[in-house]
Amino acid sequence: MTRMHACRRAWLRRCRDAIRPILLISSAQLLGGAATLAQQPAKPAPQPQFVEKTEPSGRWRPLAIRSEEEYKLGLKGGEAEQHLHGMARSEANPDVIYLSHDVGGVWRSRNGGETWEKALDRGLFVRAGLSIEVDPVNPAIVLFEADNAWDWLASGYEGIFRSTNGGDDWRLVLQTDTHYDSSNHRMYRHNIAYDPASASNDRAERWYVAFPDHEIFRSEDGGLSWTPACSLAGHKTVYALYAHPSDGRTLYLASTSGLFVSPDQGRSIMPLGDLPAGPVSSIAVHPAAVYATVLDNGLYRSRDAGGTFSLVRAFDAARVFVNPGYPETVYLVGLESNTIITHDGGHKWITNPRTKPAPGLGREGPWKSKIAGQITGIAPNPKDAEEAVAFSRATLWKTVDGGRVFRDSSSGFNGYAWSWWNCGVAFDQCDRDRFAFFNCDVGMTITNNGGLWFERRNEQAWDWYSRGVSGWMGAYAGAIQPVRRSGRIVASIGDYFATKLMCSADEGKRWTMPAEQGFQHNLFISYHSKEPRVVYAGKMISADGGATFHEVDFGAFGDLRPAILGMCRARPDTVYAMSEDRHTILRSDDRGRKWRKYVHASWSFALLDPLPTFAPDPVDPDRIFTIDGQGDLAAYDGKSWRSGGVLGLAGGTEYGNFVRTVAVDPSDNRVIYAGMHATGVSCVWRSMDGGFAWSDITENLPREGMSAMAVNPHTGELFKGSAIGTWIYPSPKS
Repeated sequence: MTRMHACRRAWLRRCRDAIRPILLISSAQLLGGAATLAQQPAKPAPQPQFVEKTEPSGRWRPLAIRSEEEYKLGLKGGEAEQHLHGMARSEANPDVIYLSHDVGGVWRSRNGGETWEKALDRGLFVRAGLSIEVDPVNPAIVLFEADNAWDWLASGYEGIFRSTNGGDDWRLVLQTDTHYDSSNHRMYRHNIAYDPASASNDRAERWYVAFPDHEIFRSEDGGLSWTPACSLAGHKTVYALYAHPSDGRTLYLASTSGLFVSPDQGRSIMPLGDLPAGPVSSIAVHPAAVYATVLDNGLYRSRDAGGTFSLVRAFDAARVFVNPGYPETVYLVGLESNTIITHDGGHKWITNPRTKPAPGLGREGPWKSKIAGQITGIAPNPKDAEEAVAFSRATLWKTVDGGRVFRDSSSGFNGYAWSWWNCGVAFDQCDRDRFAFFNCDVGMTITNNGGLWFERRNEQAWDWYSRGVSGWMGAYAGAIQPVRRSGRIVASIGDYFATKLMCSADEGKRWTMPAEQGFQHNLFISYHSKEPRVVYAGKMISADGGATFHEVDFGAFGDLRPAILGMCRARPDTVYAMSEDRHTILRSDDRGRKWRKYVHASWSFALLDPLPTFAPDPVDPDRIFTIDGQGDLAAYDGKSWRSGGVLGLAGGTEYGNFVRTVAVDPSDNRVIYAGMHATGVSCVWRSMDGGFAWSDITENLPREGMSAMAVNPHTGELFKGSAIGTWIYPSPKS
């Protein structure tokens, strides 16, 4: 017998001895759940914490995309469109739940998942959320794994962040490469774990975090400092990490390589158990049992600390979640099969749970109505066997009857994202109550009542996508014809950098796609403000309201591969185009017939990706706004450059910061807004004097950086479009 096998058998004997008294509990006692646990000697119950509001005062308000049905029912609304990578529920106060958002930091609920709010995320310098866990004693302490994703400017800030006030403020406590790969890790993972045996009256002291194909790290001071424990080279995906409930030494790890155990606080790991070959996609560790799912195979249970397993149920298993207070209550998530539930440890199953989506906006379809797939998480209430909160397929759910019925529980979770560029919103110039959002994954939503409710208009997108006519179903830019009661809209559809134009004559109920157009990058779409038959759209122009388009002839500048990116609102014959390399701005004063080089710079007007920082003055055709070589806001008047100085006020280039977007009030060109790129810091600044003096108006806005914003021409309100929804700031004149 090898030394490893001898160590493993000795460890298994210790674990069996530790859990033997619990295993002697009868099945009747186990069905008692928390009542049985309450008979054991217990520490004084911690006082519930983190129920008070902590956000600063401010005037930003989120605008939910709710349906007419929701409005008439008096519901707050919430779209829950973006995916989530993690969920954590407080043991001390189960009303407190945290969500890890794939591109938007942390969300939370203070009332058991009934409603949701966005954490402020100050000090969270990267926004792509991965695993998340809340301290078992103090519900205000949260540990969060975040990646920089596509943002290479912030690559030095990914790792583990820690908050002591529920996600409003963060501290980077472990900076390391998370090894996130969207092709392998866009799923629910539980890679942060506390050791229950280390819990004191204030917090858990020992924490672990696992990074795939990298390392296990351990903390002995509540997550403040970390040391490497052992290598995870070869573990392509780490699905779950959990500590033994009581022995203070043992750590379980599930990965693409199978089930593993560490008997020495993460210093070494070894294979565990007799599970079938295949990825172990989740585990649930409790005093009486260890549960594991073998991906697309089934659910298994061990009564001897993982030494041997027996099949509980064959299933296309994706994840398992066990109620920690009622361990006989198990939620088993399928890859394609809807979640099934047992309340007696697997003897009987609820195999046909019903889901009740929020009414309207196309949410009643079969895909969204399932709780299934690897982007699914469930957080049972440890104090209530009948209650659990779940997310799946970009929807939040809650059950209060043990899983027989799940109802939509997305209220307040605002996710529809018109975040691609400033043309993601279109205001009707003739009707202040009508505006539309062009959402990256959802398509167009439109309101005719000032935002009280919206309608979704994207009926033909799936057909175009399935036939290869369009690369995806998202919309990215659009404009409403400036004619009273006109239903004509032009928009782009496709896959971010490869889109096509589409046109509607009835507010998007039916769309047509003009013939003979290839895939383009349509950032800017606008009707001529005084001649409604003319439409500018990137490399194309229409003379018939958008029914047909022809390519712009840029003449001698054609080799620069330019596209139109702006129009002077007061002088709409004047349009501006930018070269593909983002160094040259062209200008035409005759609707795009003749072009001249307006300005060329040695630096790029786009610092991160092909999305440039650019906006023309709505009144003065000679003034344009972009960025200088340092990323600060810069104005050009046809003769010289002037930097705005706003980047220095925002902290300079630290955290990969620069001025990402700019918007000018069409009714007062002295009012200018500068949106910063970096997350975790103040992100919106306003000038009231044409760009000389600036004030920070971030206030209560979550620090997620700025990607798209526009000023409502009727009200002067600033609209921010983002993956955390639409947020609105009042006009300085209000």
